[in-house]
Amino acid sequence: MLFDDVDANVFGGVEANVIDDVSANLFDEVEANVFDDVESNVFDGVEANLKLIYLMMLNDVEANVFDEVEANEFGGVEANVFDDVKDKVFDVEVNVFDDAGANVFDDVDANVFGAVEANVFDEVNANVFGGVEANVFD
Repeated sequence: MLFDDVDANVFGGVEANVIDDVSANLFDEVEANVFDDVESNVFDGVEANLKLIYLMMLNDVEANVFDEVEANEFGGVEANVFDDVKDKVFDVEVNVFDDAGANVFDDVDANVFGAVEANVFDEVNANVFGGVEANVFD
């Protein structure tokens, strides 16, 4: 389906321009394993998810880029980014809200209300009412 419009010159150009930035082992495996399996394994799944992009790209680009992107980028993004985001961002709920409960609300309970109860009402009880009781009733 995809390789009908692709000839050897396209892959030769892609190999010269694209494969230079990738390790030799990857493209040895890609050339042997991926291009043979691209039509059945990759593009069946990629065509549904990247249909709009497929319409805008050349067949050789989709074969060489999206195939590698799905293996190295999308798979890596799902494993390295979204999982890390889940651990590092959604764990912010643990680090922020739990810390907020511990550092803010608990500290408010200890430093504010505790201080109010200790410094204000206790002092009022000791300095005012004690003084009133001493000065008035005496």
